[in-house]
Amino acid sequence: MQEEEAQQFVTGLFESWYPCLVRYARRIAGSVELAEDAAQEGFCSLYCALVKGQTIENPKAYIFCVVRRQVAKKFNMTNHETELIRKFLVQPEADDGVVVGYEVQRYFAVLTSREEEVVLLRLQAMKYREIAQALGISRSSVNTLLARAVLKLRKAMDASAEPREANPTRDSYVTQTLQ
Repeated sequence: MQEEEAQQFVTGLFESWYPCLVRYARRIAGSVELAEDAAQEGFCSLYCALVKGQTIENPKAYIFCVVRRQVAKKFNMTNHETELIRKFLVQPEADDGVVVGYEVQRYFAVLTSREEEVVLLRLQAMKYREIAQALGISRSSVNTLLARAVLKLRKAMDASAEPREANPTRDSYVTQTLQ
């Protein structure tokens, strides 16, 4: 691909995917600055690969993979579990600046690091094949991990110390989004 074509292609992707990537990276990194750097590195890496003539079948999965690796590299982590545990030390902020409640973090704490990562990618509207490609696993593994995660999240919500009213709209939304 020519430099100009690659620049236009990556610019178009940047405009639509950058906020999604930053949210994902912030969730696993716990730092807005690190998330922004990792997201920018993902787009730069895609651009360089395209200019070199590499064929990227799924640019979204490629960028997510680069971002995940950049976050791990910045933290000098030796394994993925440590990376995901660190984020629980920081309360992430939503886009409007509101701090996400501890309850959400508590629910996510019942998931394994791989289950959590699959859930986060699915919530970013990635398809099963894109998640599988980004994480280097099979589609059936993605399906299994999501199914386990949904069950664990439901149990955690139901076992909550405070009784809550059933919210069929929210519960069905979560289930539909993850599946």
